[in-house]
Amino acid sequence: DQYGHFFIGGNLIQIKSGYLTEEYARMDNTSKEVKLFHNSIEKFTTKSTGIVVHGTTTTTGLGVTSLAVAGVSTFSGDITITNTAPKLILTDTDNNSDFRIKVESGQFDIDDTTSSNATRFRIYSNGEILIPMNVGFGVANPSEKVDVDGNIKLTGDITISSAAPTINLTETNGDPDYRIFCNGGIFNIVDVNNNVNRIEINSSRT
Repeated sequence: DQYGHFFIGGNLIQIKSGYLTEEYARMDNTSKEVKLFHNSIEKFTTKSTGIVVHGTTTTTGLGVTSLAVAGVSTFSGDITITNTAPKLILTDTDNNSDFRIKVESGQFDIDDTTSSNATRFRIYSNGEILIPMNVGFGVANPSEKVDVDGNIKLTGDITISSAAPTINLTETNGDPDYRIFCNGGIFNIVDVNNNVNRIEINSSRT
């Protein structure tokens, strides 16, 4: 036309760079799809529901330094992020906390990006795990470092290290509660409700 546009009509249009070339584009008016082929293998498809990329795709291969996707993306296969400190950033659009998954110096971190990138979970290269905040098992809002709703089964010893190591035994049915503690070389069992020391053993075993 007068604007330099070139129109081709038909239900199936195929454009090749040469007669025997294996690189071509195909426009299908029936399925409403546009496909790009490399070595006669379908590599890229646009359709009414979105874009489908076949095979391995990198942002370098797409000719861009970043890739933004609006909507849901489905991948069949692996996602590989290569960088000196590769990150996967998860942004919540309703203004809740955002998080990022990061690998750096042999450490796997989950950071809260809305709280100065505070680390919430870390795995060290030797297998050790760090959880800086409270942890709840069956508890939605744990009030202690470890807050458990249920029974605990342990194989091994329990070691309590503090200036006055204490175990609190609290009954939920209103009966007296007890406290077991060690202080100044003296072992005590105390009736908390009545504030009475029921058993006391000192270092001389009396």
